[in-house]
Amino acid sequence: MKIKELHIYGYGKFADKKISFSDHGIQVIYGLNEAGKSTLMSFIHSMLFGFPVKQHPDKRFEPKAGGKYGGALIIECEIYGTVKVERVKGRAAAGDVTLYFQDGRTGGDKELAEILKGTDRPTYQAIFSFDLFGLQKVYELNREKLGKYLFLTSVFGSDQLYRLEEKLQREQEDLFKPNGRKPLLNRSLNELMEDFAELQHAKEQQRAYNFLIKERDSLEKQLKDCQNEKVTLKTERKKVEKQIAVLPLLERRKECLQLLKDFPDGIQFPEDGFVRLEKLSARRDEVLEQLGRVQEKEKGIEDSLSALKIDGRPADETIFEELKSQFPLIQKQLEEQKLFIVQQQMLEGQIHEELIYIFGHQDENAIKKIDTSVRMKEKIKDAAKKYEQLFQRKKLLDEQYERAQYSLEECERRIKEYESFLLDPSERERLIEEQSAIEQEMAQTADKHYLKEQIAQLKAKINEREKKNREKLKKWKILTVSLLSVFAFAIVLSFVYKNWLFLTAFLPFIIVFFFFRPQDDELLKHLQNEHGQLVKKLDKQNDSRILERTLRLKHIKEILWKDQQVRQKIEIEKMNYKGKEQAYERILSLYDEWEHEKYQLQHLIFPFYEHFHLPKEAEGSQLLEQFERIASCQKLIREKRMLEEKVRLYEENLNQFRKKFEPLCEYYNIRADSIEKRYSELRRIMEENIKKRSQKEALMKQLKEVQEEKTKFRLTFQSIERELEKLFQSAGAASEEEYRKIGMLKKEKEKIETELNWIEGQLRTKGLLTSSDMNDYQNERALKERETFLEEKEEELEKMEDSIRKKLAETEIEIRKIELSGLYSELKYSFEMKRSAAKKLAKKWAAMAVAREMLKHTTNYVRNEKMPKLLHKMEYFFRIATSGEYENIYLAEGSPSFSVKRKDGLVFTAEELSQGTAEQLYTAIRFALAESMQKRIHLPLMIDDSFVNFDHLRIKNIVSIMRQLSDHHQMLLFTCHQHILSYFQDEEIIYL
Repeated sequence: MKIKELHIYGYGKFADKKISFSDHGIQVIYGLNEAGKSTLMSFIHSMLFGFPVKQHPDKRFEPKAGGKYGGALIIECEIYGTVKVERVKGRAAAGDVTLYFQDGRTGGDKELAEILKGTDRPTYQAIFSFDLFGLQKVYELNREKLGKYLFLTSVFGSDQLYRLEEKLQREQEDLFKPNGRKPLLNRSLNELMEDFAELQHAKEQQRAYNFLIKERDSLEKQLKDCQNEKVTLKTERKKVEKQIAVLPLLERRKECLQLLKDFPDGIQFPEDGFVRLEKLSARRDEVLEQLGRVQEKEKGIEDSLSALKIDGRPADETIFEELKSQFPLIQKQLEEQKLFIVQQQMLEGQIHEELIYIFGHQDENAIKKIDTSVRMKEKIKDAAKKYEQLFQRKKLLDEQYERAQYSLEECERRIKEYESFLLDPSERERLIEEQSAIEQEMAQTADKHYLKEQIAQLKAKINEREKKNREKLKKWKILTVSLLSVFAFAIVLSFVYKNWLFLTAFLPFIIVFFFFRPQDDELLKHLQNEHGQLVKKLDKQNDSRILERTLRLKHIKEILWKDQQVRQKIEIEKMNYKGKEQAYERILSLYDEWEHEKYQLQHLIFPFYEHFHLPKEAEGSQLLEQFERIASCQKLIREKRMLEEKVRLYEENLNQFRKKFEPLCEYYNIRADSIEKRYSELRRIMEENIKKRSQKEALMKQLKEVQEEKTKFRLTFQSIERELEKLFQSAGAASEEEYRKIGMLKKEKEKIETELNWIEGQLRTKGLLTSSDMNDYQNERALKERETFLEEKEEELEKMEDSIRKKLAETEIEIRKIELSGLYSELKYSFEMKRSAAKKLAKKWAAMAVAREMLKHTTNYVRNEKMPKLLHKMEYFFRIATSGEYENIYLAEGSPSFSVKRKDGLVFTAEELSQGTAEQLYTAIRFALAESMQKRIHLPLMIDDSFVNFDHLRIKNIVSIMRQLSDHHQMLLFTCHQHILSYFQDEEIIYL
């Protein structure tokens, strides 16, 4: 199956969008994030398998802006050819699907399932449509079980089968274990055995119950016999009532039988006697009337014959008929003879003109000697063709020479034009130096973001340094105030005690204190200076000069790039000039070859010139023209001779016609000038005689027909009279009146017989089918007595039935009491219910056991039969994908986990591989599974960005595998990575 086109009515972000796929086996759908790649992939899934239900993990992608939900796929499949698959929102959650075939038919889910070969959505997504999401999810959940996940996914489409086997085993053990007590079936069987023992004990106490059961059966049999006898009596009573109801019909039946006995025996009257009599009488009258009309017609024809007179000889009419058949040809030949004479004169003029043109004289014998056979014509054609081809080559060489010369001149002109666009060498050197200077200047300017970070860091250091200095200054100020307070106190003491020793003692401390006062922070100044320089650089970078220098650098690069492009074009044109110069020299050498061939051809063609009287300076094309002219002149001479022969033959035919025509004209005294007028007059006379003779023959024929018709009517009249006589004899009558009396008597008898048949039919309808039954209804009194007897007997049976029903009801009550009061019924009911429940549990356990066995058998079959082939195909694809780094893939016995062998002999499990290599293994498994299914189904393979962790070499390897698979499967690759597009052709890429 191959997808040709998508038509999205409304799906996710798309509305009324069409996407056509190319005929290539690979189709790449490229788009940035949120371009709609996943939406397209989901759209294809939905069109093939239905819209996801709301509980499904896949998104439904209903159109946000409203509109029709759904779309269509144009696919090409092996079964139906080109098919349109349309799916729109409907009553079902999956949507309504319609298939449109090429012959106008439509289909639905059944035909779509045939195309997909029964593949459902989970199987398709697991085998033919994949990405890295499933694999990465396995890494998140349980990295150690990666190999098992890949095995189950590649073989069955998902790991649900593995979980199903575990679930079946758990449920089976919950139902029954061989030595278990807690499972449901174990407990049910134990309880059933206990109830069965109690039921057997209670059954021994049911003898009285069994006797009542037998008595109930006997009463039921008596009741049934009584009911059957009642039915028999009712049937007989209804029969008696029916006999009483039909007594009047029986009386009328007797009367009819008596009337039939009174009729005379042996009444003979033909069937439909009156109808036959009336028909024969009407025919007799009609024949008499027609006979009179025929006699009148016969007399009129005889009168017409006596009035008709014919002149002329009958033999002349025969001769004229012969002349009449010949005259159109003679008339045509006279006209053609005149035309031939004119044509003959014209041909002689043309022949003389052609002879003078060719030879300069009018002698026809000169042209007869010239060979104009087909062989000669072929030789001349061949020579003329060679001559024409030679000069065509000359013409072609002239054209090639002109083109080569023009091309050289154009090439020189373009080189000069491009050189005019070149920069002056000094100007180019100056621009290169200016470019280098600007680039150095730009390189020296730091990155703006980096400068801001440095300024911020310096600012933070300055703030921290200033904070420390402020704390030091604050402490020094406090200490200063304290020291000054003590010094002031010492001055006061010195004044009070007039002792300056106090002041002298504190003076050294003050000097030392002020000597060690806080100095300016050199580090802070350095940081502030550096900060200022960086700020200036940042301000300088924000200056318009940077923009101006950038624009100037861009302008210089553009000028140099254009100059370089011009230089490259000049080099290309110089190379072209060399090639065209060589072509020009080759054309000149071809001219020499042409001159040599011309000399050889002239040596071949000059003998033909002499044969056909052409000058040597004539062109080769004139040779064939001269041949055609001579052949045409010979043809004209032949035509002239044919015309002369035809004129002679026409003159002989005309003379033979005149030998028969002229005597007739003399006999009938026809004296017209031209043969046409004499023929016309003769034809008039002959046609009148022929007409009269034809009229006479027609009248004689009519007279004969009328006489035959008269004889026919007479015979018919006699036949009717004989039939009437036979009809009277069949009824035994001598006349028509006697015949009618016998018929009336027969009609009355048939009326009575019809009534008798109706009565007997009514009696049969009421159940009296034989004459013996009818004879039983002779005594009405006996029937009444029998009816009374039957009614009394039926009442007795009603009373007996009531008595039996009463006894049966009493017996049923006794049985019910025993069942309600006894333990047997309860035990039996409980036993049957538990036995039924145990049977259900046993069937359920057996079904699970069969399912587990089939599952185990299927898994072993896949491992032992199909898995080796699949592993071989996996190894082949994995070897190509890894450029031969890994040679083999193993599956250990008893374990579903994969292992791979590297070319150096080391073996790795799936979880030990790198992310990229594990993904390549995953991809090889998917490709191998799809390849193994190609004999059964060819579905498109859809890959959603599965190569993000591959290097360029392994992407190239995967693409080569995809091209192999594209022979059998359409490959759809969805990607947002532009570098992947370089591995595909432009026709294979669709841009969203």
